[in-house]
Amino acid sequence: MEPVLTVFGDSLDMSTLSPHGACLLWKPELIWLNAVSDTLIAGGFFAAAFVVGFFVWRRRDLMYRGVFGIFAIFVTVCGITRLLSILTLWVPAYDIEGLTKGFLALISVGITAALLLSLPRILVQPSRTQLQQANAALEEEIRHRRKAEAMVKRFQEIEANEDSALKALPTSQMKGLLR
Repeated sequence: MEPVLTVFGDSLDMSTLSPHGACLLWKPELIWLNAVSDTLIAGGFFAAAFVVGFFVWRRRDLMYRGVFGIFAIFVTVCGITRLLSILTLWVPAYDIEGLTKGFLALISVGITAALLLSLPRILVQPSRTQLQQANAALEEEIRHRRKAEAMVKRFQEIEANEDSALKALPTSQMKGLLR
């Protein structure tokens, strides 16, 4: 932490600060309310990050993988800030908490920029309903095509049967048919 201390001076010297629990007058109900709440919130953030990360890992064809990946990192860092809030109830580690929040702020700005830049491309993506309708139209077109192909095949069979029947006739009967 020494290089950071020289940049920020004494503002990151935590030796004179009290833990956050002192602000709560060390009331156990307030301490535990904050600790349990932050633990549950951190767990929710970590679970969400895991689910998003797992989704990105499993879906190799996913568009905007980078945005999802950055979002998973963002949610993970959100969880870390909640854990640090728990720590600062008993230990005045406000420097680490502040640096983590600064990192979170940078990620937040990056995600916002990425989403804004991606928004035009995201908005033109077809909806699930539009894809289902297009798929149904294609299936209908396939049915019509197969039906038409079956009719053409049947006509070819009839034509082939007529040709073979005409070839089987003696030449004298063919001359009579042609007149």
